[in-house]
Amino acid sequence: MSAGTGPFGRTNLTYMMSSLDYLNRSMPTEAEFEASVRRLGAAGFIDVSMKGFKQTRSGGAFLTRFGPRVGIISIMVRLMDVWDGLAVDAVRPSFEFRLKPGEWQAALDAYEKRWAKRLAKFRK
Repeated sequence: MSAGTGPFGRTNLTYMMSSLDYLNRSMPTEAEFEASVRRLGAAGFIDVSMKGFKQTRSGGAFLTRFGPRVGIISIMVRLMDVWDGLAVDAVRPSFEFRLKPGEWQAALDAYEKRWAKRLAKFRK
């Protein structure tokens, strides 16, 4: 749900964290995030490059099965209702993804700094 929501259809790791926090209200661990990206990449739902994370056409088409592509929370809730036991073929079984050492923490620090700055504006 978080991939491809940034400028030019790509999401960098810091903006991905913002979406993950919004959707889940808790931040996954680095290992959980890497495992999720590997599963989504193997299924052909996302693409990862130096520019960030991007939802593929097949990933977007998959989400469209759960209704109009508006209201990210409502799509996520419908998807969660059917996800358990849902089989998804691995179209890229050799897809691998690992963050560089320190990359997760640096993105998390940047996200927390940006969030603190936004909150400070509201507290004035």
